[in-house]
Amino acid sequence: MASIIRSMREAVDVEYGEFSIVDPGGSEDPAATPIADSWDLGGPTGPWLVGADNILMVRSEFNVHSPTVTFELWDEAPPPQVHPASETAQVTFASSTGRILLEEMTGSDEEHEEFDLGSPDAKWHARGYRVRLVPADHFPDDLDEEVESFCFQFWPAEK
Repeated sequence: MASIIRSMREAVDVEYGEFSIVDPGGSEDPAATPIADSWDLGGPTGPWLVGADNILMVRSEFNVHSPTVTFELWDEAPPPQVHPASETAQVTFASSTGRILLEEMTGSDEEHEEFDLGSPDAKWHARGYRVRLVPADHFPDDLDEEVESFCFQFWPAEK
């Protein structure tokens, strides 16, 4: 039976409808796919979650806001969550350092906490949940209104 090892919650600024989850080793790692090439994997009408070496690219349904993001590390594939207003996506990605953190599109000065996946130079499964918290035709009154949230579950791709 799958067990959760650790979790973390943090807010991120969605800019231009996107944010990323990155390995702090980043694209400087010689084995990593260049970030520019990774963005092309998703394209403007592609899936809302794209995984590549040292990066997960996340597309929001809203242009600018600050959703809560939850990271969960599991020892094996967790049972799926059921939420009527959620969309689910699953990808596999490589992490050079075994750590990830949130990153805004324009490289905000805000420091985000690193989340330890536990093993460097490993492949990970990531299941993402994007949950709409307002009706589809809702227009946020201000940038502080939470209109969606995200949860990402990680577990080893190879044991």
